[in-house]
Amino acid sequence: MLGEPAFPIFITGMEYSTCIMAFAHQAPRLLMAYPGGLPGPVWCAILAPALFAAALPAAASSYIHTDSASLQLDAPEGLPGAAVLQCDGTALVYGLNLTVRGGDGNYTIYADSMRVGERALLHPQVSGNPLGASLPGNLGANHTLPLAMYGGGPLHIPLSYGGAAAGASLEVDVSYAGAAGCRLSGGLEGAQTVGLILPLSGGDAEAGAELLAAHQLALADFNRYLRAERHDWSLDLAVADGTGGAAASLDAAAQMRGGGIGLLLGPAGDGPLEAVSEYAAQNNMTLISCCSAAPGLAADDRLFRMVPPPAGQAGALSALMVRDGVETLVPVYRDDAYGRAVSDAVGGAFAGRGGQIAGPIIYPANGTTDDYYDAADRLEDALGQTGTGRAAVLLVSYGEADDILRIAGDAGPLLGVNWYASDSVLGYDMGDEALNVAAAVNLTGAAVSPLNNTAYHDVAPRLANLLGKEPGVYSYASYDAVWLLGRAMLYAQSASYDDVAGEARRAGLNNYGAMGLSVLDRNGDLESANYQFWRLADRSWTAWGSYEPHADIIR
Repeated sequence: MLGEPAFPIFITGMEYSTCIMAFAHQAPRLLMAYPGGLPGPVWCAILAPALFAAALPAAASSYIHTDSASLQLDAPEGLPGAAVLQCDGTALVYGLNLTVRGGDGNYTIYADSMRVGERALLHPQVSGNPLGASLPGNLGANHTLPLAMYGGGPLHIPLSYGGAAAGASLEVDVSYAGAAGCRLSGGLEGAQTVGLILPLSGGDAEAGAELLAAHQLALADFNRYLRAERHDWSLDLAVADGTGGAAASLDAAAQMRGGGIGLLLGPAGDGPLEAVSEYAAQNNMTLISCCSAAPGLAADDRLFRMVPPPAGQAGALSALMVRDGVETLVPVYRDDAYGRAVSDAVGGAFAGRGGQIAGPIIYPANGTTDDYYDAADRLEDALGQTGTGRAAVLLVSYGEADDILRIAGDAGPLLGVNWYASDSVLGYDMGDEALNVAAAVNLTGAAVSPLNNTAYHDVAPRLANLLGKEPGVYSYASYDAVWLLGRAMLYAQSASYDDVAGEARRAGLNNYGAMGLSVLDRNGDLESANYQFWRLADRSWTAWGSYEPHADIIR
């Protein structure tokens, strides 16, 4: 079977549904992405192609349909055009006849230029006016039919004109089984503008500039890819400054929507993204954000995020705790959605590995010094009840971690156990007293990291050269976000917000970026990623090991 390997039905977690995949093609990339073993959803798909190939063609003889469609061509002289055949659902194509006639000069379909999704079809060059091409026939010498169009295609047919195409038409007859219907369109042409909102001034200007450079590098690479594959469209960025928080980002999004832009990269922060996502839901926009993991934004909507949800760090931390010999865990967390999500996830993962969870120590999200002293007193009592030898503390907090650690330094029992921290703690500077306590309790956290793969080794030095420093993890997520959006547009052959959202998950299954394969969960967030462990050494955070979730291995 020919065509693009992908899952036409998307699966997350343990929700195994029908899945179709040309595994022979995908296996090399998946094995590189997951050297310790393939994720569960992949295994359920291994046998599906054979079953699909055997069952549907055998029953197809009585269910083969033929559709006819035509398309007017109007590209200027010397410029390429394209036709796109899309089907409603996975289709097996048994025959394809196309004819181009009218206009001036010859028409050419270059060798190996036709594609199903991103997969090239091997065929010779055909030219003429009229131009006639067919599968099987003069395009099908190297093919075994039926041609599999997973997820409906699209089948991309690029045309080059030796003269003006005014008055010309393309006519297609297609015989197929399995889909509800097939149709012909002109596909994407010319520059397709998408929006990008980042903080580019004020205190976050340096971080915003780094993310902008990553987006622009990905844009250049993706457009180079489109040219190499003979696609006649390109991506363009309309960049807006989101400095000023949610209000500024919301205003920028509204201006872009007023200008006809329905696809948006960003905003980067949780607050701005929350405000813009509400606006986008009401105003027909699709968002792909590089840098947000707020639990409250996890929903099955048109927002896609290129980092895992906060609970993703649970596997890394729980694996490390077990390796360190921890038997009982006492969670300490702020009373908000993030605190509850991370504490519950880590506690559940640790319990799943045989550990015991003590009653949590919860303090107000907008706590005071008195609240932190109270939390320290309750933590001391809890450790006294569990015994400190095999107990440990999980700290899920933000900047207040400085106060909590400083106060903990006054209580001897709190210094006799290991402490583990959520990734939110890693982003804050600490005073000298807190640093001393953090070193004494061996404070360790886990944060998302890029994958040590081919894409990372291609992007990292070029991005570092642009920035003049080592890129942060969100720079790699930004790079992958552009490719995910571009691939979704390529699969949809559309810049419609709804069409692109509908193809985002399928695009993610083929988007092998610096963060790994962009498999999205049911809420459109990155399903998993590698994690880097960080520990305080010489009064600064130092990377010392990593966790691979699909293999459940600490390296």
